[in-house]
Amino acid sequence: MIVGSLDGAVTVFDPLTSKRSRRTANRATQTQENTSAVNCIYSKDYRTVLNIGGQIKTWDFTPGSAITGNKVKQSKKKNTSSTPKYMKRLEIQNDVRESTQMFEIEEREREEHLAKMQKYTPIPGLTNDEMLAYALMVSKEEHQTEDDQIAEAIKRSLEIQENLNDKNNL
Repeated sequence: MIVGSLDGAVTVFDPLTSKRSRRTANRATQTQENTSAVNCIYSKDYRTVLNIGGQIKTWDFTPGSAITGNKVKQSKKKNTSSTPKYMKRLEIQNDVRESTQMFEIEEREREEHLAKMQKYTPIPGLTNDEMLAYALMVSKEEHQTEDDQIAEAIKRSLEIQENLNDKNNL
């Protein structure tokens, strides 16, 4: 039961025990006494709205609220890494860490591969087909020079042989 008065005081009684469970008064000076009367009380399902001298106040009388004095103890939740919220966050952090490590490894491998390619490639920036064509061209040039050297050596030996035969015939 909720009772309001002209001086702005509101008292709440427990209907089962008829004991006063809560009392409040509007803080107003003596000059404001005419405007501090309780104008309206609206209550529904353990909740109350009061209009006291132009101010609106609300109360909650639910069985577990602090006003009734019957506080329901709630278990304290510890924010640990085992809660799903933090597990998701840890999973995301681990995924990001693994991705960056993989990216760094791939980057190092790419740099090592480029270093090897530059070491063995005479002209940087060639594709595989261009390198093959270049290798064939160089190989032909080397074989051509070898063939030319062999042909020159054969010519010299034939000339020497002819010169020896001419000297023997004389």
